[in-house]
Amino acid sequence: MLFRSKSKLLAKIRSGKVARVCAMGSPIHYMPALAAKLGYDAIWVDAEHRAWDARDVREVLLRHHHADIDCVFRPTSTERGSLARHLEDGAAALMIPMVNTAERARQLVDLTKFPPLGDRGLDGCGIDAGFWVNKTTDYTTQANRETALVVQIETPLA
Repeated sequence: MLFRSKSKLLAKIRSGKVARVCAMGSPIHYMPALAAKLGYDAIWVDAEHRAWDARDVREVLLRHHHADIDCVFRPTSTERGSLARHLEDGAAALMIPMVNTAERARQLVDLTKFPPLGDRGLDGCGIDAGFWVNKTTDYTTQANRETALVVQIETPLA
């Protein structure tokens, strides 16, 4: 299964249920299949505190899709291209640490959501868009609805 249009994590949250999420800090390529088999809805992949090669990131995101489990990816950078690439490569959610102001949260929405919610650029050729095969006319609306932005509030200022 290369393209999933619905987030398991968001479906659980929207229905008022508890989502089951486990964590992965190092590239363990069989982890998405194992976690899905054990009934988890998502895996939180921490690339902020662990070293991840770009190839391993793409591989593990693809394996999440094959296993039909969401990936909550915590990136090393919040640079526009980096965040977009993680979403295009298949992250179901991005977890951003140290978001201390409403202004910073709004900037992150601009970087990760398509208009009218944000200012994310459209590629359409990534796994998130099914490589533009059998494209849907509402791809940007669907992507806005089915990808999550998790902001971590970690300081007294926040």
